[in-house]
Amino acid sequence: DLHIVGGDVAGEGLVGRLKTFVTDLFYREDHDLVVNTSAMFGGTERLGTVRYWIDTGKHVDHFHYFRNPETADRLLDALKEQEPETSFHVLERRQAEVTGSTAYQKRALDKDRPVVYVLPGTMGSHLKVGDNRVWLDKWDLAMGGLKKLKVTAADVRPEKPIGSGYHALMEYLSQSHQVIPFAYDWRLSLTESAAALRKSLEETLEALPSEQAVRIVAHSMGGLVVRMMIATEEGRQVWDRLCQRAGARFIMLGTPNGGSHAITAMLMGRDPLVRMLDLLDV
Repeated sequence: DLHIVGGDVAGEGLVGRLKTFVTDLFYREDHDLVVNTSAMFGGTERLGTVRYWIDTGKHVDHFHYFRNPETADRLLDALKEQEPETSFHVLERRQAEVTGSTAYQKRALDKDRPVVYVLPGTMGSHLKVGDNRVWLDKWDLAMGGLKKLKVTAADVRPEKPIGSGYHALMEYLSQSHQVIPFAYDWRLSLTESAAALRKSLEETLEALPSEQAVRIVAHSMGGLVVRMMIATEEGRQVWDRLCQRAGARFIMLGTPNGGSHAITAMLMGRDPLVRMLDLLDV
């Protein structure tokens, strides 16, 4: 049998609640300062019984499970198999699911289903400096990581769309399409991102049969990247090739075609997210 011991930090007092509030803004769910509480239930599906205990309080965090009597005692109960029914709750069996924002991807293009590109919005792509993810890595940002993302910084490259914002959408689309996530460096000009998109679409169109549909779903700034591509001579040629295929589609989700006040607020440092990052950045 599997026994899960986890926790959810809960601050007490003004200072404790403020600290918890800041970390809650990052996780947007229960956590122990390092691991999302929901992630403690993941893993390979078990045939046997799964039991769990989640502790909550100011004494709970990722680094003190063994000092906390509530969790330490249950650790011993699980090892000795003493009264697990009273010490733990039984986890109800549910359909197994694959987590992570790349589970829907395949190694090679599937020529039996239409292809859909998914472009995230502003700040919606993870960014890496070398092999180190800086955006969106809460701990790297808290340790001054924003300085690594200056526009003049070298070796910054997009990794993939941020899972918390786009995983559910891409999983849903994968039921009927082959999903190609297109992350881009949102710090740079639309022209550079549009050129990268054009190159990727060219490669995809070359690899697929002429009758296979290629579609684009773009959120927020992603829609502007597509429009910028279409506005260039080379990009227009790729767009025309895409539109010649039956079933071609381009869907924009909340794209600021008429501009956005939120972007102005970000540049002026008045956006709530920018203010929060400023508090954390040392």
